[in-house]
Amino acid sequence: SSSPSRLAFNWILHSDLAQLIERNDLDVKAWAEHPFIRPLTEQFALAALYFGTHGPNWDKGGNWLTNGADDLCEYEGVECKVKTIQDDKDDYIGFHVVRTLNLTEYGLQGPLPKQLLLLQDLEELILSDNQITGSIPDKVGYMDRLKTIQLERNQLTGTLPSSLSELVSLVSLDLHKNKLKGTISNELVKGWINLESLGLFENEFTGAIPESIGDLKNLEFLYFDSNKLQGKIPTTIGKLVNLRDIRLQRNQLTGQIPSTMGSLSNLAILYLDTNRLTGTLPADLFQIQNIEEIQLFKNELRGSLPEFPELPNLSILYLDENQFTGTLPESIENLSALDFLFIENNQFNGNLPTALGSIDLYELRVNWNDFEGPLPSEIGNLSNLEILQLEDNRFSGAIPTEFADLKHLVKLQMQLNDLTGTISAQMCSLTEGALNTFKTDCAGDFPEIVCDCCTECSNEQS
Repeated sequence: SSSPSRLAFNWILHSDLAQLIERNDLDVKAWAEHPFIRPLTEQFALAALYFGTHGPNWDKGGNWLTNGADDLCEYEGVECKVKTIQDDKDDYIGFHVVRTLNLTEYGLQGPLPKQLLLLQDLEELILSDNQITGSIPDKVGYMDRLKTIQLERNQLTGTLPSSLSELVSLVSLDLHKNKLKGTISNELVKGWINLESLGLFENEFTGAIPESIGDLKNLEFLYFDSNKLQGKIPTTIGKLVNLRDIRLQRNQLTGQIPSTMGSLSNLAILYLDTNRLTGTLPADLFQIQNIEEIQLFKNELRGSLPEFPELPNLSILYLDENQFTGTLPESIENLSALDFLFIENNQFNGNLPTALGSIDLYELRVNWNDFEGPLPSEIGNLSNLEILQLEDNRFSGAIPTEFADLKHLVKLQMQLNDLTGTISAQMCSLTEGALNTFKTDCAGDFPEIVCDCCTECSNEQS
């Protein structure tokens, strides 16, 4: 037979076992059966992995299976540790076992052999960026010393085996960008009491986010994005006091954003975009002092925005493509670190707050709303502004001359408003620099805007 198991067994049989014993620094007489057999089972497991994943065709690992069974710790991608046991004479015996297996981008192909489970002392299994197929071994829970599993960016299929719940020492689990499916059950998750990072994104998982996710008190990174998850975001997420980064975007989640998320005092990244979330925006979200990015676009959120407290770290706020109403609060000035403010395609109204001019924005998108009144001249203070989208509102009056100070502007879109006047030569000089998209209502026989340098003219009446 040419199975990986048979090939590995034959290789072990033809190894020079006598040389293995001679090279060992320990007294052979003191070896009990277990410490003698154990290195062979470790070697057997690695050999099965090698033959089962087309080892001769790997991109790396040229020294595998070339130097005898005692050299497994010298294999590329393998790290060992010394395991010590006590024999029946109360003597301590030490031998090497594999602690880390890191074969990232080695070119592994095919399914993982079940013999891999023989690596009972393995703490880190890192096989990222390969072409591993098939399912995760059913009895992976036998490898109960595992702290890290990284199998991301492969071609794994099937469901998460229930034995994964037995890996209570697990600190990091990353299975993203595979073809895994099925549900993420409560029973599976609640066993991971030491887990700090959980990455299951870009798969085909369905069902609800388990309520037991709130039991993972050490969790810092939660990535479930780009799946087919449904149902509500569990309120128990608010118990994850160490959470720093949560990404649930691009699913089919419904219901309201839990107000309990305001208790996540260490949270820096919140991505909930591209779902079907409804209800109003919890004011408690803006009480998280460490928050840096909030992305809630492409949902069905409604209501007005809360008053903003001082948030010294918030740099990204994406609220576009929802159903928000009301005005943009003057308290926006409290978001002093804001770089990107996207609120387009909502139902905001009223005047734009002059306080926008006190924030050093790079991009401001307020298009496709119902804003009205004059454009604040203070926007001309935004010296680093690169994109300004104001189109399809009801802004009126002249374009402020201060806009000519926006030297880094790349895109300026003001069409489909009630703006009037003539674009100045100073304003046109921006097109000689970075500005390459400049759109106004300058079309027709009697245009509202007279512009000799616009890259595209619209007609507000059309």
